[in-house]
Amino acid sequence: MGEYNCWLKNEVGMEQSEDSILLNVQYPPDVEVLMDPSTPVKARDKTNVMLECNVTSGNPSNLSKVRWFLDGELMKEFPECNYTSKDDSGGPFCGLDPTILSLERVDETFAGNYTCQGENVAGWGPISEPIELIVYYPPSPANIRSYPTKVVKGAEVNLECKVESAGRPDNVTYIWYRGSHQMTEITTSKHKIVPVGLETNSNFTCIAVNEGGQSDPATLFINVNAWPGNKLNRTAPNSNYTCQSESNQIGPGVSSTIEIAVDYPPEDVYVSTKIVKVIEGQAPNPVKCHGKGHPNLTYKWKKNSTAEPREYGEELRLGPMIRSDSGTYICEASNKHGTENAVVYFNVMCK
Repeated sequence: MGEYNCWLKNEVGMEQSEDSILLNVQYPPDVEVLMDPSTPVKARDKTNVMLECNVTSGNPSNLSKVRWFLDGELMKEFPECNYTSKDDSGGPFCGLDPTILSLERVDETFAGNYTCQGENVAGWGPISEPIELIVYYPPSPANIRSYPTKVVKGAEVNLECKVESAGRPDNVTYIWYRGSHQMTEITTSKHKIVPVGLETNSNFTCIAVNEGGQSDPATLFINVNAWPGNKLNRTAPNSNYTCQSESNQIGPGVSSTIEIAVDYPPEDVYVSTKIVKVIEGQAPNPVKCHGKGHPNLTYKWKKNSTAEPREYGEELRLGPMIRSDSGTYICEASNKHGTENAVVYFNVMCK
C-alpha cells in the first residue's frame, strides 16, 4: 500500500516519472469487543452496558455490517433493514451504528461471552476474542429447617439454612436473627443451640448473602417443650372461685369472686404472610400478626429492630410504597410476661 513512481535509466543518466500511482490494498477487518462499564455488574442495579465492536486492523477501517454473538450463538446482525412498500426507512434498527450493542437493565440472563464479527468492502473478517459479561445476583429464597423437630429444654437443636441457588458469586454467608436480635457471631448456614433454654422459644430467621445481594428471608418458630410437671394447662378455660359468708346477727352474708387463670408470655407469634412482593407505587395487602399469651397480647410494628413503632394493633396497613420501603418489618407482640417477634419482608419491585 502506498504511492509508487517509476525511474528511467540510460547511459546518460536517470530520471523519475512525473506521474505516480497510488496502490490501496483493501483487506477484511480484525476486531475486538470493548465493554463499558467493565464487569462485574450487579443485577439489582439494573445497569445499562454498552458493547463496541472496535476495529484493530483492516482497510477500510469503517464497518458496513456487524454480527454479534453470545456464547457462540448469533444474536443480531446490524444494520437490520426491512424495507416495505409502507416503510422505506428500513425500520428502527436500520440507521443504528452497527458497531454498538446496547444492553439495557442488565440482569443475570445477560451473562455470558460476547463476540463480534465485522464486514467492510473487502468482506467479513474473523470473529473476535470473547469478552465475558459477569453479572452478580443474589441467592434464591432461603429455606430453614430444624432437627430434631421436637425441641426439649436442656437438649440441643440444629438449625440449617438452605438455598437452591447460591447466586453469583457463589461464596455465600448468612445472617441469623432470633426474634429481632441479629446474632452477628453466626455467619454459616448451620446454627447449633446447646443446651436449649427458654430463650430458644422464639422465631429464627436466616438470610443468605453474596456480593450480588440478599436472598428472601426464611423464618421458623422453635417451640421449646419445658412445661413444669404437666400440672398447669394454659389452654384450659379459666375458672371463677367464689367465697361467700353466711348471714349473722349483724347483717346478710357477702361474697367475693376471683378468676384463676394461667398467665404465660407470648408464644406462637407469626405473621399471615412472610414475604410480600409489591410493585412500586402500589399499596400492599394488609399483614396480620397472630400469637398466644395471657394476659392478651398487644402488638406494635417496626421497620428494622431499632426503628420507632409505625403501627399499633394486629394488622399492618401500609400505603403506596417506594423502593426505599423495602426491608424487614417486625411485629412485636407483648404482655406483662415478655415479648416475642415475627418478621415479614417487603420486596418493592421497580419497573
